[in-house]
Amino acid sequence: MRFAGPAGLGHKPRILALGVAMSRQTSQVAYEVSRAHERVPVALRVRVTAKGRQHFDLARDISEGGLGLSSSARLATGTRVAVRLELSREGAVELPGSVIWSSADAMGLRFEHLDASTADAIHRLRIGLRRC
Repeated sequence: MRFAGPAGLGHKPRILALGVAMSRQTSQVAYEVSRAHERVPVALRVRVTAKGRQHFDLARDISEGGLGLSSSARLATGTRVAVRLELSREGAVELPGSVIWSSADAMGLRFEHLDASTADAIHRLRIGLRRC
């Protein structure tokens, strides 16, 4: 089941209502339903830059589509970010993205406009972590 848009765009209203009810409990649940890529647990220190400010956070999970962070930075949904993280072979990479949900101590980011080699590197990282 995928929840990916407002009512009136081909989605049944009862699915929208279910998504809204779930998101009231935790905003993270609604986005988990619509993920295109499997996320795997990680513990990676990342640097997040948003609105000209930098802060360091801990990535909790990652996929080719985005990552979940433990973070005290309260960034609004839609805020553009740049995430810097270390990948084994490639070294440090800067990943553009945006905030898709945020809470008091965590947030979810969606990667945007990744080049093929970076997306492949994240895929290899995720596959390697899944095997551990």
